[in-house]
Amino acid sequence: MTDLDGNTSGQTGQTTQATGQTTQTTHDGGDAARLADFQSQLARHKGDALNMAERYHEKNYQLRQRAQAAEAQIPKEGSVVITADEATLLKTYKTLGTPTEITEKGTTLSKLQKYQMVSEAAQVAGMNPKVLSRLLPEAAVLEIGEANDENGVAKRTVLFVEGETKTPLDKYAEASWKDFLPALNTAQDSQQVGTPWIQQQGSTAGDAGSGGMHPLLKKQLDAAEKRAAPQQSD
Repeated sequence: MTDLDGNTSGQTGQTTQATGQTTQTTHDGGDAARLADFQSQLARHKGDALNMAERYHEKNYQLRQRAQAAEAQIPKEGSVVITADEATLLKTYKTLGTPTEITEKGTTLSKLQKYQMVSEAAQVAGMNPKVLSRLLPEAAVLEIGEANDENGVAKRTVLFVEGETKTPLDKYAEASWKDFLPALNTAQDSQQVGTPWIQQQGSTAGDAGSGGMHPLLKKQLDAAEKRAAPQQSD
């Protein structure tokens, strides 16, 4: 093919005449294919190169718009992609407070649950709840159930649970807390000095007048709140 400037080109080679010198350029298969496609597209536009350029510019613009939209959806560095359900769950968690506040609430709840557990177990076992609470390992659990005594009579018992091992609380106390048994065991007679774990006057062990809380436990919590309250000056 020869253009108006005298340049000759083809699919497999191109010869350019300039300032008396001849330069031979040979196209590889890729260049030849692109050149053939260009000529085909130009023919489809009836040789109107300007119209073809406008059409391709429009397509190029649309592709760039799509690329920008897709790039905007790519998570930023350091971000974490979560599902819609996870986002809803996270929103619910945030209503409970900051991570520190949630941790503090959980710690307080765990302490109250342990205090309630120790109080009930001490009542069943006839032990001093304050002493039992101090002696009890952090990871230990007290399990209250029923078992038959030597006479075949069912009675409530307390098991000391640590890992997979379960031991009657009184047996564990004799083996591990021998030096503390005098303070741990609550006397059963009225001559006992101190505050034995017994039914309070005007209430029963199952009294629900304080929201199901044992009277002695409520008394101890009330005393703790008074100590924590600021002192008022006269």
